[in-house]
Amino acid sequence: MKFTHALAFVAISPCLAFAGSPDAVTIESAPAASRWSFGMSFAPLMNVKADFSGLGSFASPFAPQPLGGLQNYNYDDGFVRIDASDNAGGLTRYWGYENASQYDPGADTLAFNLSNSLNTGKAGETEDFSPGIELTAAYAMGDLATISGRPGKWGLRGGMQYVDITIRNSRSLTSDFVRVTDTYDTTGVLLPGAGYEGTFLGPGGTLINDAPIGRDITVIADGALITGSRDLEVDMLNFGFGPYIEVPISNRISFTAEAGINLALTYGEYEFESSTTIVGVGTQASSGDDDELKILPGAYAGAGVLWHLTDGFSLQGSARYQYMDRFSVEANDSEASLNFDGAFVLSVGGVWNF
Repeated sequence: MKFTHALAFVAISPCLAFAGSPDAVTIESAPAASRWSFGMSFAPLMNVKADFSGLGSFASPFAPQPLGGLQNYNYDDGFVRIDASDNAGGLTRYWGYENASQYDPGADTLAFNLSNSLNTGKAGETEDFSPGIELTAAYAMGDLATISGRPGKWGLRGGMQYVDITIRNSRSLTSDFVRVTDTYDTTGVLLPGAGYEGTFLGPGGTLINDAPIGRDITVIADGALITGSRDLEVDMLNFGFGPYIEVPISNRISFTAEAGINLALTYGEYEFESSTTIVGVGTQASSGDDDELKILPGAYAGAGVLWHLTDGFSLQGSARYQYMDRFSVEANDSEASLNFDGAFVLSVGGVWNF
């Protein structure tokens, strides 16, 4: 019996010794916080300006001819041409005019006009709100000392933002045009009424000098009226990268600041329809459409606030100024361009820490 009791004691004594030793207690440490965070937000682009230019196309079908006789002159409001006699004596019966206002009885002259627009019509339109979404990823590279004593952090952040920009304009505009006026001497000629048209062969008809006695070229500022519509639709995929800092304000609120560079892959379509009217001459229609794909470099700087709801999720709101090169599309001598000088992004969304 003593031998059996001894064996039992030997068997259980190590277990008793292990259970009573404080060095045998195992303590598990908390896992280190992840340095990575990912965000998704609604991020519209605000205050983008579009400029539409090169509007007001109006082209006379006739070109001014050199001054001198024995030529065919064609005008918007009449003609003076070579007749069957080859303008014998420097006179022609093959001519005509349309409006009574072309005749100046005091000077005994008859004026003929050619009008061509300078395509100086332009319009500006600001799009206050262009919807967009954004995905971001950030990596905290180190700690940051703060005035409050709460440790902040700094790191690198990258983002991808998609924006849909649609800008339309349909306001009435004006454009300058050039008027070329040739003057003919009618001294001693009894002119027929407005709307007269002579013939090549005759017979008879009123004779007029076949060469202008002078030519005036005048720019009529804002003299042409432009009506129509201009539409610019742009899809922009913007990639940004740069450093950021996060500074705690309280246990749940942090302030953030960021800056960096961006590259925007930008595709745009421009379409316009236009009618240009010159009083006393007529109306001409023009239209065009084209598209363009460009990469726009730029830079950004912004600030925001994080509200830490849990250790792994935060709500964020931010604003950043986002500058990029101009984007432009040309169509049939007209141009539409986007100006980002005053553009900025407002972002509201969530941030996850993994």
